Formats: sequence, C-alpha cells, structure tokens
Amino acid sequence: MKPTRPFLRSLLAVALLSVACAEHSTAPGAVGAATKLAFTVQPTQAMVGAVIAPAVVVTVQDAQGNTVTGSTASIALAITGGTGATGAALGGTLTRAAVAGVATFDDLRLDTLGTGYTLTAATATLATATSTPFTVAGVPGEVDWRSRWGHAWVTSVKNQGACGDPWIFPVTGAVESRMMIKANDPALQPDLSEQQILDATPGDGCQGGDFTTTLNYLRDSGVVSEASYPYVGTKGTLKIHGGPYKIAGYAYLGAFDPQTIRQELAARGPVPVYVQMYSDFYNYTQGIYRRTSTTKMGTHAIALVGYSDSAQYWVGKNQWGPLWGEAGYIRISYQEDSLLSNPYAIRVP
Repeated sequence: MKPTRPFLRSLLAVALLSVACAEHSTAPGAVGAATKLAFTVQPTQAMVGAVIAPAVVVTVQDAQGNTVTGSTASIALAITGGTGATGAALGGTLTRAAVAGVATFDDLRLDTLGTGYTLTAATATLATATSTPFTVAGVPGEVDWRSRWGHAWVTSVKNQGACGDPWIFPVTGAVESRMMIKANDPALQPDLSEQQILDATPGDGCQGGDFTTTLNYLRDSGVVSEASYPYVGTKGTLKIHGGPYKIAGYAYLGAFDPQTIRQELAARGPVPVYVQMYSDFYNYTQGIYRRTSTTKMGTHAIALVGYSDSAQYWVGKNQWGPLWGEAGYIRISYQEDSLLSNPYAIRVP
C-alpha cells in the first residue's frame, strides 16, 4: 500500500546533527629513513571517485622487492602532494592492521579530485625514503548499483504499507547493499528486519521518525534478519533486542551537495536521503521525475542507488512495493535537487 499520511517529523533536529565517522586527518608522525619501501596501490572495481575504497589493497615491499612481514602491528600511511581540482595539496594519515605485509584500507577519503598523490610511511617501524605516486580516478559519469559490473548490488524492493516509517527502509536498504559491496559478493543478499527497529523505537514509529534513530540502533544494538523478525507494518512490543547485523558508524553529509553524493554513491554504495514529497511524486509511474504539482504531501525518504550525468537524474529506491514507479524505483531529475536533503554515509564492518 502507499502511505496515507506525512511521514517524518521536523527535520530541524536532524539537520543540526553532524555525527562523523572516524576520520584520519592527523599529521604524519616522524618518519625514519633506514628502510626504503615501495607502496603499490592495486586498483579494483571499488576504486572510484576521490576515495580509496574497501577493495583497494596496499602492499608494502622493501627495497629488494620482498613483502614486509615484520613484527609491526600496523601500517600508517601519509597521503601528500598531488594537485586537486582546486590546486590544493592534500594530506592525512590512515592506519590499519597488517597481515603478512598486506593491509586493506577501507576509508581513506580525498576531499578533491586530482592526480599525482603519494603514499609514504608515517611510522618509524616502517620508515620510507621513497614512495610510488598514484592517480585517483575521477567520479564516473554514471553509476547504477542495480546492475553495476553486471551484477545486482541491491536487495528486493520492500513495502512499508500504511505505516509511516520510511525513516527505516532507506537506511536498511543502503546497509544491505553496502554489505554486499564491502564483501564484493552480490549473491550475499542480506535482509535486515525493519520491524525490529520499529518495535524498538519509543512512541509510535508509524507516525514518523528520523534516520538517526535507525542508524543508532544498527550501530549500538544491531538487528536480526527479516525471516527472524518479519515486518507487519504496525508498532508492537519488542520481541528480540539486538542482532548480528550492525554498522560500524555513520556520518551526516550536510546539505545535499551533488558532487559529494556522487562520490559517496560511486565509492561505497547507496545513500539514504529525505524527499520533500508532492502529489505527483506519490502518483509517479515512469520516466524522469520533474515536479509539476504544488500539493505537498509531507516528507518522505528513499535510498539513492545511482545517477546519470548524461541523462541528468538520480535513481531512488522506494519502499512502496515493486508495482509503484519503475519496479519500485524512481528517476529524479537533477533539477529537483532542492527536494532532497539529509544524506548519510554509512560504514559497514
């Protein structure tokens, strides 16, 4: 069923929040020069946008080409140099556990695009006098997680029914996709329980809520699968507290900025957003949505799962069942960006 009432309470409280994921922006520590190391960045399908994304592996070798397997517990890398879109040099550090000399880095983010950046060691135990430049790929002109690289990285379209709880579904949908992307396994197809989050929420969550409620529960408690806790679409007594499906953190991305959203979408996966909904959105069937109605229906929420720069639209995953829109999805014109707000980046373990 389509919802029959406005969905989310005031955005003011959410708009004032800026909960950041752990960032690695401290200055590099002292670097010794006793051992020369070469850093080789191995690009994968996940290395897109101005981000070193989950599947990028950095292998550390000594001057003779041997993989470093010393007793050091971690590798800290500094990123310096390069020319970004604004001509500014970038810097920062990132530390991750090293196993047999191979470290996987999952969240080093560059704020501007450019080329010629350099990775160097930032710890005395892995000192460096040389490093290997690398190039950060530009944000692709088109991304669609429904079919990227020949696979579907989205789960099935769900139906929230008459309950006004779209503040849950875009978040769980984004998390499900990001779990598959992080695991590089589109067959994983996790299915998180929205009903558990609804039942765990104080008050009547069918009268509205916000993303942070869902995000905090997923981070602090976790949820079980849909099969273990099926959706019924009405608020009930919490039957199971917590579960194995959790997130590592989240970050409010601020005002809706198309470049930031494209970077996040391309590199890590779907992004939940709020939508100022008008009646023609409610009645959307197909095509690229351009608002014509002046009748406001309330604030809704969807998960952005793609975009096209050439055709100038975002791809949104709704939760009104597969018979609504384009098999449950909507394409929203870039010219309607003002309708979108409150984007969140989500980190999965």
